[in-house]
Amino acid sequence: MSEDARVQVRVDLPNHPLTESETLWARPLEDGRFEVRNVPFYAYGLNFLDLVKAREDGEGPWRITRISEPSGHRTIRLFLTEPLAPAQRGMFLLQLRGLGVALDEATDQYIAVDVPPESDWEAVRAHLDGLEKEGTLSYETAEAREKGSFDDRYRGD
Repeated sequence: MSEDARVQVRVDLPNHPLTESETLWARPLEDGRFEVRNVPFYAYGLNFLDLVKAREDGEGPWRITRISEPSGHRTIRLFLTEPLAPAQRGMFLLQLRGLGVALDEATDQYIAVDVPPESDWEAVRAHLDGLEKEGTLSYETAEAREKGSFDDRYRGD
């Protein structure tokens, strides 16, 4: 298999309000280990380039069971208050990328942000705090919410 070969792996999210699972791209390694190759949109505690253990369960892609080695990357999810005009959107995305992050856009209002270890986490958060304060967006970090789970315990309140 080539260095760039990718397969799909799944992470179960039984308590998530929008989806029961998320499928991610990953590079297969050995012994049921994979390297996550995209930014998760729904899972918590899982990040770009994390090494994960997964198992086959006969129901589609390999199922992630745990992180075997964190990458040091962090994930932030942005929820834009409203779609931005093309020129404004271009400037918005350019400013974010200027902070050393990578972006993965699910929709024109929902963006997953990969913050590599060499980026300034506090500067990224300060920039987003300012945008949140002015009403442009809200955001969340994707740090683990439930120990031993990639899920967020949704309580509906």
